[in-house]
Formats: sequence, C-alpha cells, structure tokens
Amino acid sequence: MASGDGIQIPSRLPLLLTHEGVLLPGSTVRFSVDSPRNMQLVSQRLLKGTSLKSTIIGVIPNTRDPEQDTDDLPSLHKIGTAGIAVQVVGSNWPKPHYTLLITGLCRFSVTSLLKERPFVLAEVEQLDKLEQYMTPASEGVTAEDVELGKLSHKFYQAAVQVCVCEGVLCVYVGLE
Repeated sequence: MASGDGIQIPSRLPLLLTHEGVLLPGSTVRFSVDSPRNMQLVSQRLLKGTSLKSTIIGVIPNTRDPEQDTDDLPSLHKIGTAGIAVQVVGSNWPKPHYTLLITGLCRFSVTSLLKERPFVLAEVEQLDKLEQYMTPASEGVTAEDVELGKLSHKFYQAAVQVCVCEGVLCVYVGLE
C-alpha cells in the first residue's frame, strides 16, 4: 500500500456510490449506506475483510438518488477518491443501514468496470502521486510547488494517523 513517501492503492477497488457529497484526499467524511449495492459492498468487503487493504474502497459521486436504485448502473463519474473505512456502524432500525467513516487517501480514475453486482468493482488508475512534490525543484516545478508539496505531505501525515483506541480503529486528525 505504501511506497516511500507516497501511497499506492490497489488497482481494483470496490466503489461506494454516494449522493451525499465528495470525499477529498486527507479529509474524513461520514456516509450513510442503505442502497442494495452499497449494503452488499459493506457486508461482503468491509465486514469480512481481514487486512488493511480490504478496507480501502473507492468513493464516487452517484448521479442518481440511491432510493431509486435499480438493476441498471447509473452513469458514473470517472474520477473518485480512494479512502480507508475507519469505522463501520450498522443498525436495523428503522430499516437496515450502515454508517461509514471514511478518510480520503488519493484521487483515482476509473479505467474499466469489472462487475456491477453485487457491488461495483472497477479497475482504477491512481492520479495523485504525493512523491512528485517531494523532489527538488526541476524543470517546470517551482520552489512554491515544492513548498506546497511539503505542506500537503505534512497535512496528509497528520490527518491519516491511524491508531487503536480501546480495541476500536480510530483516526487521529491534528496538526503540530
């Protein structure tokens, strides 16, 4: 998953289709899950996963309300954010649903859809390469770009510190 100072996401990601907002790298967002596709993603991938890699999913804005979830896959945006599910909470009242707390890792582009059911699985290409900003200024890269890269990297490291608090996976967000 990690390579040097950068993050390397898997080339295949299950996609969480959401109409609630956009996940950005370095941010943490809470998403409600109650559509059949997304419920299958949580139950088959997140709850049965045995490794950190199995908690990495793609988050893509959905162009259609999940209440209208049909067998047809809606047209998807081609750009999304890979994120790590740091918390999964489920309930059966008033109807079965989950709430996910997801921290954004990096952006990706969907290159192809591999399957649509029971949840969407896609071949993806990582777009963000944090290490590109960590190298000394060279052709086309200004000193401001390098400084911005260092600040971005520092923010990212502070925002994605994962710790275990009383047996629960938590995310520590803070800057020095």
